[in-house]
Amino acid sequence: MCKVGALAAEKKYNDAASLLSSEALNLAPQFQQDALKRKVEILRTWANGRVATIEDYKEFYLGDAGYMFSEQTRPAMTLYESEDIADKDKYPVLAALFERKADWEGQSLALLIAADLSDSGKEPACGYLVGAGYGFYQLGEVSRAERAWLDAAKCPHNDPSWPKAASNLGILERDRKNYRKAIDYFQAVIESHPDDKEPGGSLMETYRNYSHSSAMALSECYEKMGDFRSALDYVQLAKSRYPYYSWCGTCLASESRRINARIAYLSVARYRSAELVVLLLLLGTGYRLRSRHIRKARAARSPVLKTV
Repeated sequence: MCKVGALAAEKKYNDAASLLSSEALNLAPQFQQDALKRKVEILRTWANGRVATIEDYKEFYLGDAGYMFSEQTRPAMTLYESEDIADKDKYPVLAALFERKADWEGQSLALLIAADLSDSGKEPACGYLVGAGYGFYQLGEVSRAERAWLDAAKCPHNDPSWPKAASNLGILERDRKNYRKAIDYFQAVIESHPDDKEPGGSLMETYRNYSHSSAMALSECYEKMGDFRSALDYVQLAKSRYPYYSWCGTCLASESRRINARIAYLSVARYRSAELVVLLLLLGTGYRLRSRHIRKARAARSPVLKTV
């Protein structure tokens, strides 16, 4: 496949198609056969003079079995140098090619350019900014990630990418122990009524669960601030009003155990905190009464000068 990719990048499409059909197809597992045959067809159309479209690039390099080109740089360079494809269409695909290589810097920069070329404040510009922020975050460039997410957060709250930006900003503020600012972000996510059943990013995240995750994060922030009552309220809301959605039974059971354990812990912490307040009040009252009694006793023993 490396050789096929190199030949395609050099525009030797017939040679690439012949190599792919004669060798790769014979060696590839059965479930990849149809995808590879489709790639051969694309190569043949390019060899016959059809100008490569952005859809061709996506299907050939990013479609099924596209991971075979993940370590190659030439596909991105070929696309970048193409004069037949508009930049507005080019850069999102370039970002996806860089992501396949785990080149987070390249991905983020390509997405920032794609956002600049898109209509400001509209989808997909917001999605590009969120993706760019994620790439910078992967690099450890937190300040650059934050700038991208702040720009994305300027989008309308009904934009599908907005909850991601606001949630990420809330996480950053929570990690900085700026709990009040984090609370504002997580509360705004809930109030935006996001699509909690939006497909997640992996098998471990079946749905996005924006509202549920925000309610749990709010509970944690209030706990850190010592407000155990609010912390308990929000974890109970995470169980009832903002439930965790998943088609995975194991995931549901795990989250249910986590919520119930947190409710039990916060219930104890809340009442212990209340008992401590009462104890401090009683101690304070006792101290004041004892101090008053001592002052009266001293006054009774002390001579008093009277004026005539």
